[in-house]
Amino acid sequence: MQKTNKNMKSSEPEENRPDSGKLTQKLISGERTVIDPEKPISQEHRIRCSSCNTEWNTKVSPERITICPFCGGEKLRTIPFRPAPKPEQPQETPEKSFAREYNRPFDLFEYSVEGGEIWIRRCNQSSSFFRENLTVPETINGYPVTSIFKDAFKHCDRLVSVKIPEGVTKIGIACFFGCDNLEKAELPDSLETVSSGAFCNCGKLESIKLPANVSFLGGRAFENCVSLKSVVLPERITDISVSLFYNCVSLESIVLPDEIMTVSKDAFSGCKKLKKVVLPQMVTTIGKRAFYGCFDLESVYIPESVRRIGVLAFYACEDITVYSHTLTYAEEYAKSERLHFSTRPLHN
Repeated sequence: MQKTNKNMKSSEPEENRPDSGKLTQKLISGERTVIDPEKPISQEHRIRCSSCNTEWNTKVSPERITICPFCGGEKLRTIPFRPAPKPEQPQETPEKSFAREYNRPFDLFEYSVEGGEIWIRRCNQSSSFFRENLTVPETINGYPVTSIFKDAFKHCDRLVSVKIPEGVTKIGIACFFGCDNLEKAELPDSLETVSSGAFCNCGKLESIKLPANVSFLGGRAFENCVSLKSVVLPERITDISVSLFYNCVSLESIVLPDEIMTVSKDAFSGCKKLKKVVLPQMVTTIGKRAFYGCFDLESVYIPESVRRIGVLAFYACEDITVYSHTLTYAEEYAKSERLHFSTRPLHN
């Protein structure tokens, strides 16, 4: 009696079984397949045997499979394999995008989305995207940039020039505070508010053009801008805020708009190169120390509308001449402070 391997249980005739001399039986991905070892492996496929109607998945290229591992048949065909669909990812919100894209230490801007608008909150000058001549983008993730937030560029000492895009309406408190090398700031026509201390301590800023739509300049906005030489204020400004140009030691001329009503305390204190000031006809108040230490100030026109001048308003302005009309508060003030007084007209 011919011995039979106990592990081999098959009733098939020997001529119908796969030729073990030419083909190799292997387990691939947990499935038994018969492959041709000379052909390369491809991506996952689904195979169907027409002889036994069996289907199975395999990562073996169909060209390598020549015999059905279940019945030994050769009538095999490939069925297009469709993997299970991946679960739909929720659409990313701008807030999540901020956390994903702009909260890493070397990205350029940190921002938030407020009512469908972008507020730039921080510029990271350690970012590989930082440039000394920097342009803020008009949009981020499809949302318009409308505000530069408090302290956003504070102490960015590598910044030389900056261009703020059209659409921005507000520059926040101390936004460019201490940008020691900032020489130029290009502001958009849409700008309406320059907050307190926005350009304070920008020692190399020589000039700045304020757009016509600006209606508010916060206190100390240009304090200690020691290189600033001239400024033309927009017509919509109604008040010269506290310490607005404090210690701008290079400021030589200033043109004030007709709507100005108040020159606040310390507004031009320490502007020692300022030579002439013409106050508009609507001014009613000059705050204390408003022109304190303006050593080169030679002439100031004070209109009839002025009803109050604070203490030390023109202290240390030794060669100043006050120009106004007779029988006015300005004339009384000049005599009380022993200042030169003239009724001759003074123009810008």
